[in-house]
Amino acid sequence: MSEIKELQTEGWLFRVGDVFSNPYEASHFKITKIELGDGKNPEDAMICGHRVHPRNHNKRVVDPDVFEDIDNECHRVWYFNEMWSPDSDGLNDK
Repeated sequence: MSEIKELQTEGWLFRVGDVFSNPYEASHFKITKIELGDGKNPEDAMICGHRVHPRNHNKRVVDPDVFEDIDNECHRVWYFNEMWSPDSDGLNDK
């Protein structure tokens, strides 16, 4: 896998530092790393990051009901397309 700073998919642009929200989660998700596999298929890339406070994207939070304290929680790009949305509240601190 190679680490990249930005990834364009069909309709999505992911960048390290971007913050995403999910209507089912109390916290938001801040991208810290994007890993593109050897096959170079953007849909198979891994988006890694950690949970942040919805009103302070510099404050990391841990949700013990969802995950233990993990430095890099990782998901496939297709999961983000289904479950998360770019945060548009103006707090996207990169």
